[in-house]
Amino acid sequence: MTDEDFSQLPDVLRDILSKNLRLLVLGSCRGQGGCGINDVAAWQSACGLAALTAAYWADGAPPDAVLAPLLAPDFDILDVAERLTRLGFRGVLLISTPHLPDPGTVLAEIRGACTGFRAELVEIGEGEADLTAGVQAPAP
Repeated sequence: MTDEDFSQLPDVLRDILSKNLRLLVLGSCRGQGGCGINDVAAWQSACGLAALTAAYWADGAPPDAVLAPLLAPDFDILDVAERLTRLGFRGVLLISTPHLPDPGTVLAEIRGACTGFRAELVEIGEGEADLTAGVQAPAP
């Protein structure tokens, strides 16, 4: 990710990355292609929901933050929240979404599914980079 791309991120993501926190970006399964955002940096990793298991981060520390889309072709954010709860995740779940008419109601439902971690919406506005859009995780 270039400096120009970094500047196009929503504030909450720039803040996480400026603190060198570990970010896991969840994406959708799209065939058998490679997994990842172009030029995956040291601070981030990428995978599909099916690959998100205890073994995925067993060799290292769990991520400080997980970024996932509100809706993907093969999962939704409640699936992600359930998986993170089972894994004992203790960071922050960032939910990538376009503008929503009633974000408070959506966030309240999601937070009800989160046990032990915080969830926040990251509205992706015009001209802002959506890291989840570029993730192509291998199919299980």
